[in-house]
Amino acid sequence: GDVNRTPINRTETVLESRTGFSSHFVHPGFYLMNPDATDSFGTVMGWNLIYSGNHYASVQKAENGYTRVMQGLSPHQFRWTLQPGEDFESPQVALTVSQEGRNGCARQFHSFVTQHIVPAYWARRERPVVLNSWEGFGFDIQEDRLLKLADKGAQVGCECFVLDDGWFSTRDHDASGLGDYHPNLKKLPHGIVGLAERIQEKGLQFGLWMEPEGVNADSDLFRAHPDWVLGGADALAYPSRNEYLLDYTRPEVRDYVVQQVRDLLDSGVISYVKWDMNRHSIATGEKAHRYILGLYEVLHRIFDDHPEVLLEGCASGGNRTDLGIYSFAPQIWISDNTDALDRQRIQASYARFYPLSCLSCHVSQIPNAQTGRMMDLSTRGNVAFFGVFGLELNLSELSPEELEEVEEQVRFYKDHRQTFQQGNWACYEEKDQTVFCASLEEETMAGVFYHRHHGSPKATHIQVPNLPKGNYRVQSRSQSVWMGHKRLGEEVNIKMEASHRALAAGITLPISSLGTGITASTRVGGEDGSLLLSLQKQSKE
Repeated sequence: GDVNRTPINRTETVLESRTGFSSHFVHPGFYLMNPDATDSFGTVMGWNLIYSGNHYASVQKAENGYTRVMQGLSPHQFRWTLQPGEDFESPQVALTVSQEGRNGCARQFHSFVTQHIVPAYWARRERPVVLNSWEGFGFDIQEDRLLKLADKGAQVGCECFVLDDGWFSTRDHDASGLGDYHPNLKKLPHGIVGLAERIQEKGLQFGLWMEPEGVNADSDLFRAHPDWVLGGADALAYPSRNEYLLDYTRPEVRDYVVQQVRDLLDSGVISYVKWDMNRHSIATGEKAHRYILGLYEVLHRIFDDHPEVLLEGCASGGNRTDLGIYSFAPQIWISDNTDALDRQRIQASYARFYPLSCLSCHVSQIPNAQTGRMMDLSTRGNVAFFGVFGLELNLSELSPEELEEVEEQVRFYKDHRQTFQQGNWACYEEKDQTVFCASLEEETMAGVFYHRHHGSPKATHIQVPNLPKGNYRVQSRSQSVWMGHKRLGEEVNIKMEASHRALAAGITLPISSLGTGITASTRVGGEDGSLLLSLQKQSKE
């Protein structure tokens, strides 16, 4: 999620991944910007490789003043022998240019991804509100606890219940069972089908987590086929996260995985699959590329026949967020870090290349599982709205007031889901705040997120440029003010009317603190503070 800005000169600037995948660290997409370009103005060019493996890009100013850009497969240890009559196809690059800054480039990338990359069945179809079991239960799952959680999920308006890790074989921790996809009947006495049917009776779709590329040494699959590990016997000394990768370059491995996953999907009870992959690859060169080609073949063989199943990509979060995976998975779990403060940066970075309908974003528990941070429940919701909204917490642990707030968040998101998922996206970053916008012709949703809290705050302005011309009714989402799990009061309800010109110039918001506590005329800022504004077009100018 970090944004790095590097001046381009005669020293070659190189971006390269050698992890086997597009990686958390070096994304295959980047922008070239004129020095005076901003979020909204100036010439910006964007590149993004349609590929999920090792990649390479270089940018260098040539002696004649031109800038030379190269992008494609990583050349590190790469060799490929072509037999007579064979051919080799290198990955393609998506390229765009805009005179309207980074946001202009982002909008064009979003249109391209929606029209030409994402599977057609899901391209403009609404994505369901998901309740995922992971941060609520981890591996400690039992059917009765899952059903109680599903009851709460249905109560607050969720549409799909997703059973995450821990449901199969001896999977009580991450060192056992991976590769064996038969349900643990001690945890799930009615199996996956029985559980799914009970979930569906509550009015929820059923989804399932799986990691079909990995295997634990403590598994029936490994004991039967240790030779199926990527890298063979030499790789056995190098487990990572207690697992190995299966060798997807071998047809018998691909056949096994396809059959295992198809058997689950052919039951007809699974509407959603979260496909995870939790380590780096030890393969290099040709082997690494053949692995990615094998992965694409597996995904084709499974999901071409099940287009209605919503596939969510995941690789320890965003380790494989790229146009290659989006060609199969309409959305990706972009980070295991669900902390709402960190998520602002993560979501802003990925939204430079991918539409909000592709970014899976959940409200999680506090203290946050990754950072330990205590974040305001309203802010956790406001951040998650700008993507595919869902929940990742044990609803049974929430107070009645928190459940009421979560239910309102789900209702609000559904009411504005088309704007949040399909709207034109923009981000405006300033010193003390960041603004996210999602816009359709008649409606814009603007989230204001505060970076710092001052004891003697100044007036705050929100600027929303690039709106369709017209006059707007501006109203804030009614939201609670929280201190940890305790609700302190209600935020001020902002109502005003303004033209698109006034909104571009800046609207003054109520002062964040008067030093005398929370009142009906103040709002709470600070690094965990936020405000969500609905801008409804009233008329054209």
